[in-house]
Amino acid sequence: MKEIIQPVVLELEIEVVNPFSTNPDYKQCRTCQEYKHKIDDYYYHGSSKKTTYLDCTKCLNLRELNRRRAERQEELESSGGSEKVHTQVGVWSDKYQKEQTYMVMKALGYTYSDECGHFLKPGVKEYVDGKLKFYKVNKQKFPNGQKIDYNTPEWKEMFDLYMLGNCSQKQLSMKYGVSTATINKYINRTKNGETC
Repeated sequence: MKEIIQPVVLELEIEVVNPFSTNPDYKQCRTCQEYKHKIDDYYYHGSSKKTTYLDCTKCLNLRELNRRRAERQEELESSGGSEKVHTQVGVWSDKYQKEQTYMVMKALGYTYSDECGHFLKPGVKEYVDGKLKFYKVNKQKFPNGQKIDYNTPEWKEMFDLYMLGNCSQKQLSMKYGVSTATINKYINRTKNGETC
């Protein structure tokens, strides 16, 4: 019996040539691989304005948009969320603002109460009988609990140093450990002849 041999059929690959590939006014974008007009679809690169970018304007704009969105997302995650701050407690612009506000308030000793919808801290702000109660926090006006005695030799020395021009109020405050506002008040009253 004779073996039948099948004829070999050659498949020809037909290369489709883009008509724009040979046109010098057109350029292929490296991102979308499309041929586009150099003047209409590309940004110029450099000060000479002779060369264009490798990507077309659509691809460049899309890449820049994605870059800015990524930067904004990173900013939201790292800096407490949106800049928009609502006046009501418990209303947040985004999840990052909520997370980081809770984190800061927890570090300050506050806890969020679902019952009243506020941050509460024992001894400072509490929810009592259906109402928010703020406790007065007494601040000491002076560290030792007494008023400053301006009739000491130190204060007279400070006034003399200032009047002679040897020290500024800032230098005096650093030297004697008193605020510049207190020194300014003392100097003005002493100049005007008032008693402190």
